[in-house]
Amino acid sequence: MRTQRQFESGDIELSRRQAIVLGVAGAAGLVCGDAGSAEEADPYRGLKVGMHSYTLRKLSFEQALAVTRSAGVRYIGFKDVHVPMDSSREQLAEARLAIKEAGLTTMACGVVGFNTDAARARKVFEYAKAMGMPTVVANPEPESLDILDELVEEFGIRIAIHNHGPKSLYSTPDDLLEAIEGHHEQIGACVDIGHYERSDIRGADALMALRDRFYDMHLKDVDRAAEGGKSVLLGEGVVDLESVFSVLLKLKPTCHIALEYERASDELALDVKKCYAHVRSILA
Repeated sequence: MRTQRQFESGDIELSRRQAIVLGVAGAAGLVCGDAGSAEEADPYRGLKVGMHSYTLRKLSFEQALAVTRSAGVRYIGFKDVHVPMDSSREQLAEARLAIKEAGLTTMACGVVGFNTDAARARKVFEYAKAMGMPTVVANPEPESLDILDELVEEFGIRIAIHNHGPKSLYSTPDDLLEAIEGHHEQIGACVDIGHYERSDIRGADALMALRDRFYDMHLKDVDRAAEGGKSVLLGEGVVDLESVFSVLLKLKPTCHIALEYERASDELALDVKKCYAHVRSILA
């Protein structure tokens, strides 16, 4: 798989196995410990807790795979900085194999914007299909939903509409439910509990309101329930994560519960491990 720099410059491509080895080696300085007991038992109690690669946006594709796997999770969703949407079929096939060889399962891509450009929308679905992604996390203009109705039916790929916080198109569960009323049942919600907190909506309440169309989740914490709330380590902010996971255990969703840690950090891999450790402590 080409690194981000190689995609941009067209440098000679490493073999897949070389890239994976280099990626693991490159991440070694960032990662403490290994998957360990995650191989022996499921500390997430059936929930598909994983990584949104936006968290690792400053790392290469290979490093992102290595950090994710070393953190002890097996699921990943991609921002296209790691797997560009304009990649060739061969590049996508190579990326998909590298992900599989890293022991990870791809759950989603996004966040992707949609407008009335039907041809562009189709390319997004073709990309998701080539990568084996069951869900596209999206921020669609309302006028695009008729196009998405047809594409989710044709491709069998869900759309999970993301809430971006105060003053966004879908800042509340009611906004989203009103927007998707009458549209295909495979168009639903990506519940970003951090952005809901910034909209002064509790994550557990949002999950319950959207439970019938809940297709993805961005797991985060913020320092205050206000528009200017900033990303912090899970458990260090104001999001009631215990209530969130109580609801998740009741709903038993099969979708991705993706850590999206947005704060810049010089100890990113360690911060990621701390976030997952906090989730495990809640679920223990």
